[in-house]
Order: sequence, then structure tokens, then C-alpha cells
Amino acid sequence: MSAAFLATPETANPWKPLSLVIAVIFGDLLVITGMALGLGLGIGLNHNNQNLTQVVTTTTTISTTSSTTTTTSSSSTVSITSTTSTTSTSTSTTTTSITATQVVLCVNTFGSSTTFATGPQSVSITSGDFNRDAQSDLAIADITDNNVGVFLGNGDGTFRSQVNYRVGQEPNFVTTGDFNSDGILDLVTANSAIGTVSILLGNGNGTFQTQIIESSGTNSFGLTSGDFNGDNMQDLAVADSGDNAVSILLGNNNGTFQIGVPYNTSVLPNFIISSDFNNDSKIDLAVTNGDSNNVGILLGNGNGAFQNQITYQTGTSPVAVVASDFNNDGKVDLAIANNVTGSVSILIGNGDGSFQSQTVYLTQNNPYEIQAGDLNNDGNVDLVVVNSASNSISVLIGNGNGTFQTQRIHKTGSNPVSLVLGYFNNDRKLDLAVVNRDDNTTSIFLNTCP
Repeated sequence: MSAAFLATPETANPWKPLSLVIAVIFGDLLVITGMALGLGLGIGLNHNNQNLTQVVTTTTTISTTSSTTTTTSSSSTVSITSTTSTTSTSTSTTTTSITATQVVLCVNTFGSSTTFATGPQSVSITSGDFNRDAQSDLAIADITDNNVGVFLGNGDGTFRSQVNYRVGQEPNFVTTGDFNSDGILDLVTANSAIGTVSILLGNGNGTFQTQIIESSGTNSFGLTSGDFNGDNMQDLAVADSGDNAVSILLGNNNGTFQIGVPYNTSVLPNFIISSDFNNDSKIDLAVTNGDSNNVGILLGNGNGAFQNQITYQTGTSPVAVVASDFNNDGKVDLAIANNVTGSVSILIGNGDGSFQSQTVYLTQNNPYEIQAGDLNNDGNVDLVVVNSASNSISVLIGNGNGTFQTQRIHKTGSNPVSLVLGYFNNDRKLDLAVVNRDDNTTSIFLNTCP
């Protein structure tokens, strides 16, 4: 257990109370206690009932008075009653009872997991409501069978048996989007062996149509979607690791796409995301370049074209990247999983498309994919990373100022390579699904925070 104390005057009057904040850490729980105290009074703390009692003996020469004072701090209310005897020189005793209100912040977000079987060599997972029943469903890409398996959610953290849909050869990545503007979620995969993407249009009942195949580039690995040219149609950006390029495929609003236009990256682009990094309401791109140890930023022009990439140093062999606001300043920041160095790089955004130098946090061995979300409902963004060589996930609780706490580790199945956050049991707390490639399972971690 450790504790920190901070006292600040509430007024310039030296006889007014002070505000005192006590932060106590019990194991995985951070307890913040606030109270108001009279100046110069002795304090006794009872940890069992959280009641504080102070007893003070003083000598005074003032006339008989009786007063009651109530002081309210940000996290507690304190009532103080004082009685002074009627003598020219007398001794008085003041007893004050203080009841402190606690704010408990959860930092141990997940308990043990449950697993269910998937297809062979599952490598990527995404989530969405595919049958419009207000429950989160899962879609998982199986690289050996060239399938996407769809698992409809029951709303209690369990899922129905998979239904498979054929896609292109070696689907490395799967994500969602609405590619024909019918209000129904569709699926798209990046197929690395043949340099294509497969689009599965959703029917709205949890089933999907036969794939539409579009050419991308060589060794298509990661992809993201967004409206890049402002026509209210979903477009695609594909990281083509064999071409050291990003291909932009503008959508036709019927599940088909125009021929891809390549933009140069550094060596071995793999994961790619879309966001607005310079607050101009135009979609930009961030791509990890695995053999160049950097992340490339391609600012969007709003007409489907992008500017040349600007790179920022990361750790060794960056794989996945995620965007969010880690310091609550309204600007987009980046977190990158570095596979070889076993770390996460945090790049704080300046709001103009540029980023500050990385701050590094350790994970376990070979982090592969990363997601961001508020896991403990404190209003700050947290991170969760899959560590493929350690058969684990690392949870990094955010402090809300761009820094993160030391990782907390949870075990998974064998060789976890992909993860997604979602509300799987309708308790309004973010849960986690992790794909374990080598034992052909998916682990479900339900959120255990209060």
C-alpha cells in the first residue's frame, strides 16, 4: 500500500480549513480520498470504516462562543462542532469526526477468458452488428482455408457457431464498412497471396453475398475504409507490402471500386488506419513501415488524393497502429506496437498533422496488434496489445495526460495475433476478443470493472 498527500488552502484566512486529498493504492485499486481539515490538527485514520477522528487540546483566553462549520471539498463533506468554556484562561477539547467519500478506479480490467473454436490459422478479427439485433457479432479471417467465419453474438458474451464465406487467397486482414450505402454492414478482406481485396455485401440478417474481387497491389496486408473524396461513398486504402505503397481504391457505392492509385511508403508497409490528423475535416492515413522502423503520415487533400508521406521514428519492426486522443486535448494521437523491441510507441499529435517524438512503454514479447478504448470507464483512453510470442495480452491503463501505467498481463491461447474491442454482454463495458492463431481458438475476455 502507498499513499500520497496534498493540502491546499481554501482561503487566505489562516483559521479556515485546508483541503486534503489522500490517494491510497491497495493492490490493483487506486483509492482517492478527499477531506477538509482544520489548520494544525492531529489526524487519526481508521482504515476499516474510513472514519477520521481528530482530538485537539488548546489553551485559549477568548470569551464563551459556540459555532458549527460545514466544509465541502470536491470529494467529501466534513462537519465540525467546536465548544469553548467560559473562563479567562481555560482548556478546551475539540473532537471532529470526518467521513471521507472514496472514488475507486478499476485498473484490473479483465478476468479469466472463455474460448471457442474457429477455423484453421485465424489471423484477423473485427466486430459489428451484422444482423441488426443490437448485439455485437464477430468476423474472423482464416488464412489457410481462405474463409471469413461469421459468429453471431447472443448478447451474453457467447457466440453461435461460425458460418463461413469464401474470400481470396490468404486473407490477412478483415474489417467492416458500408460499401453500397444501404445502412447494412459489409465485410472486406485484404488477400496477400494474390494482391486483391474481397468485398462481402451484407444482407442485414447476418448473412453475406458472394465475394466481389478487386485488384489492389502486391502482398496486400492491411486496409482501412473511409470517404476520401467527399462523395459520401466508402473508399479503401490498402497497404501493399510487396510494392512499398498504399493503394487508394475509390468506391462506386455498389460494392465495386475504381482501379487503385498507389502512393509510395517506406519499406514493408503493413497496417494502415484512417483519421483526421490536422483537423481539416479531411481523412488522412497512417501506415506502419515494418522494415523502416517508422510510421508514415499521408495527409488527405479531400479529393481522393494524398500528400507524400512524412515519417516518424518508432521502435523496431512496427506492426499495428491505432489512433485516439490520449491526453484529452482534442487532437489525435498514435500508438504503435513494435514487434521486435517488445514495446508500444506513443506519438502525441500536435493537431496540424505532425507528431511529437515517441515515448516508449514495454510490453511482452512480439506485440502484434493494438486497440484503444476506455476499459475502466474513467473517461481516459487505455490500450490493449496482443503479444504473440508470450501468449498474452498487455493492458496499459491511460492516465489521461498522454502517459500510461505499467502493463497488466492476461494469458491467452497460443500465438495471439489479432484482437477487437466490443460490448459482448450488454453491460456497457468494453470487452475483448482475441484470435489465437496456433490453437485455432478465440478468447473472450469480459470486462470485470464495477
